[in-house]
Amino acid sequence: MKPLLSAPGILLLIISLPIQAGVVIGGTRVIFAGNNKETSLNVSNPEQERPYLIQSWVEGDNGEKAPFLVTPPLFRLDPGQENVLRIVLTRSGQPQDRESLYWLNIKSVPQLEKSSNEANVLHLTVKTRLKLFYRPAALTKGADEAWRQLTFSVHGSTLSAHNPTPYYLNLKQISAGGKPVKATLAALTLAPFARHDYPLPAGSAGQISWSVITDYGSTTPVQQQTIGHPY
Repeated sequence: MKPLLSAPGILLLIISLPIQAGVVIGGTRVIFAGNNKETSLNVSNPEQERPYLIQSWVEGDNGEKAPFLVTPPLFRLDPGQENVLRIVLTRSGQPQDRESLYWLNIKSVPQLEKSSNEANVLHLTVKTRLKLFYRPAALTKGADEAWRQLTFSVHGSTLSAHNPTPYYLNLKQISAGGKPVKATLAALTLAPFARHDYPLPAGSAGQISWSVITDYGSTTPVQQQTIGHPY
């Protein structure tokens, strides 16, 4: 079995946060409007001494090639500097009646410091994955209020969430009768026109409460619905 680290140690972390080991990303998600040819995202290095090598690319939900090109795909980001990632649509063919989901990957590799103790230093390479939503031109209006159309229903011990809109809805949290509903991050992302089932907490009754993450990374006000009745 190969060792996880070697000297100098290099560790790869995959996170979904806008800040990664000194490199700051100017957003928590990317909305690519279908009426534009490209969009952009800022990346900055607020550190005073350490430069980073930045590598970026877009892929599908299962790692497949995506119809987007990121430029520059690879560059050095010096201390105190900022650069702009341009995300360009390279081919058409996306559904025009609903959003499509892709992933923007941004990997930051710190410069290795030359020192006599280098063998004992752990160098962190961090990869951030941001959701990239392709939003067709016909759907540029209406996304801000789409979360209000989300409904829930109960079937036995199962809670069903129904997204009747052409937009992806990203749930921040769900609770039933004041008890949190267990769900993975993937399960909290509701695809357009889709339904997802969650196990109801034992003994839950009363109301279902939920909130949704907006395009800007903020959270909507908590909404409530009486279990078993339409909202």
